[in-house]
Amino acid sequence: MYYLSSSLADRANYDEAMRAWALECLRTAEVPLWEINPDQLARHVISLEGLPESDDPAEAEARYIDAFRQAHAEMLRDAIADALPGDIGDIAERIQPCKLLWMPDGDALEDIGDAAGYFEDGDGGKEPDGDLLLIPARMCSPDELNAALEAGGEVVEGYEFYYPHAVVINRRLPGIIAAGKVAIGGWCAYSRGGVGYALQREVATAACAASIMMAAVHDDVEKHIRPTQLLWMPSSDLLEKLGNAAGHFGDNGGDPDGDAWLAPANVFSPEELAAALNAGGELIDGYAFSYPRGVVINRYLPCIAVAGEVEDGRWCGYSALGVGYALSREVAEAVCAASIARAKQEANQD
Repeated sequence: MYYLSSSLADRANYDEAMRAWALECLRTAEVPLWEINPDQLARHVISLEGLPESDDPAEAEARYIDAFRQAHAEMLRDAIADALPGDIGDIAERIQPCKLLWMPDGDALEDIGDAAGYFEDGDGGKEPDGDLLLIPARMCSPDELNAALEAGGEVVEGYEFYYPHAVVINRRLPGIIAAGKVAIGGWCAYSRGGVGYALQREVATAACAASIMMAAVHDDVEKHIRPTQLLWMPSSDLLEKLGNAAGHFGDNGGDPDGDAWLAPANVFSPEELAAALNAGGELIDGYAFSYPRGVVINRYLPCIAVAGEVEDGRWCGYSALGVGYALSREVAEAVCAASIARAKQEANQD
């Protein structure tokens, strides 16, 4: 029996016991930590097992749920810390507490007039990254803030963080963070403004780290790209006319990644080049780049590139050879960055 209404010692003992139990429940959950809602899990466990006996059931339930929240936040911090690369620096310096205006959805923005523009990422009405609608409350005038509150918004405590590169939410990530990707929501970010916002410090840390990691890869790709002359074939059907030279478009017995058929012109003999040109191929000035891991094209990607994914096509990648080719430098940089970022992601997982 816990006397929560009158005994400080019982409150401390109750909190300690519930925290230990919360940690055990979270560790044995059958889903990844970042997919767990601690409030829902706590209430589910209560429905199955009930609360420990006390003189104040309402206080016992509140402390029980809070123990799950604290345990979840602690484990999330540890998971994020384990996922961070050693050279990323001090993320804590990039995060500051602030008061945020949270709006429930896009429909609510229609009721706040011109202030809805604060929730756009630059000109053109682009939606911010993340899964929430957040801005600093200080951006609004008193009248704008009142209109937002009447439309269903709330002023909440949260965090502002540095955001140099776009990040996407991918719930199927094998880990909590990769370059340009996070497995958790609860945040909002404006890549053109270089700033993001989150309701929890742990979430801010994850989104900030993913953004910095992808930005660092992009800053490093220039040395991995060089101009080169390419042979471009319009379709795979035309490769049959090249005879044995068609093997230059193979990647260890399979097709290369990407949506273009490209190979360096200098690997073909004059006779092979002539046959390729007669079949409809073209010699084009393009770019070669490092390609240590495979990349896929994701047309729904809201940014240019993240680890293992790019939004654009017009490239070809041979992961078995560690090299890729693109028709433009911009695309070469994006695919190279995505490939290197995926390689780093896999190295961190090992």
